[in-house]
Amino acid sequence: MRGGVTVIGVSRRRVSVWSAVVVLAVSTSLTVVGATAAYGRMRPPLEPEQDGIRCYSKATLAGGDHFYGTAVPFRPGADATLGLGRDAVAQCTPLWRLGVLRRNVRRPAEPDGREHEVPTLDACELPDHRPAVFPGQSGTCRRLGLPSLAW
Repeated sequence: MRGGVTVIGVSRRRVSVWSAVVVLAVSTSLTVVGATAAYGRMRPPLEPEQDGIRCYSKATLAGGDHFYGTAVPFRPGADATLGLGRDAVAQCTPLWRLGVLRRNVRRPAEPDGREHEVPTLDACELPDHRPAVFPGQSGTCRRLGLPSLAW
């Protein structure tokens, strides 16, 4: 016993260094996890001009990259006041009218020269921020757990 303190064989300096190492490791881990989560929520959205629009033939997210429908290049509408949702629907509508998209058919078909009925379409934002157009009434996006695109 020295000065009222029992020394067990570990100096205060070793304990202080070890505590600093633990605090630094925990702080670094929390910073990396926080930065990764923040990037996932705040990353810049994909540009539809580069990434295209997904035109679905079935209101489902099943299939990943092998989804029901096809992708088309994005071409902004002439009227800049139109929302991205309206532009996306305008780009997918001709595929339905030509018979390229048919309800619940996974692969696009060749146009058959007839005019086909166009179902009600709902424009959504996929988790990767890409526009997607699904057959269905207003509320299809919400049912799929996706935000609607502005009209």
